Amino acid sequence: MGQVTWMDRQSYVWWRATFFDAAIPDMQMTIEFMAPKAGSSTEDLQRYASRQFRDMLEQKTIKIKDIEPVET
Repeated sequence: MGQVTWMDRQSYVWWRATFFDAAIPDMQMTIEFMAPKAGSSTEDLQRYASRQFRDMLEQKTIKIKDIEPVET
């Protein structure tokens, strides 16, 4: 999707996507991303969210805040 310009903001809005581990649904991560206001199917929004997440990883804008053991 790339960078959203000021002009795009008239047709784009913020969306929120929550990713989860398929094996352990309690393990979740939420991101916010820009996508079109109207006309987006669920599949389109999932693609936008996934692309944004990959871009954030590649650009190293996602940082690790804490590392700690999981209590069992």
